[in-house]
Amino acid sequence: MRCNRCHRVLKDERAREIGFGRVCWAKATGKPFPGTGGGRRSATPGKKRPVKASPRLSRHDIICYVSQCGKFVTNVPQRITLHSPDGFSWGYAGSGPADFALNILSMFIGQEAAEKDGLYQRFKEQFIVPIPKEGGTIKRADILAWLAERGVEPAHGV
Repeated sequence: MRCNRCHRVLKDERAREIGFGRVCWAKATGKPFPGTGGGRRSATPGKKRPVKASPRLSRHDIICYVSQCGKFVTNVPQRITLHSPDGFSWGYAGSGPADFALNILSMFIGQEAAEKDGLYQRFKEQFIVPIPKEGGTIKRADILAWLAERGVEPAHGV
């Protein structure tokens, strides 16, 4: 797996889980790299548990842009790859935007709630498809309002 920011190969297990290397995580979020202590692993090897909401990650607006070398860069870690092994994208209704939408919503409400009844696909149509190819910003408040309109409560602490 590669870093969502610089696209270098991630060697550290924790870095692969959150989708960023230590330096890129700090640059993208402005926070120190999350420690590896205290985390529980699945009791069944090879079986992944759904990603839970992350209040720490969902406290900021979503920012995405295309770097000078043409790489898609965002402050959203790719914790879930459901459709696009090539990473996030925006500006159209494809697999990269679907994974981007799923990962954004999973930060606010968890993976299971984001996938329920295809909620992340509706989020994609509303927020991800209209983003210009060069990038943009999705306001945290707009995401919370969109969820509230649908009667979806964000995770505690979000």
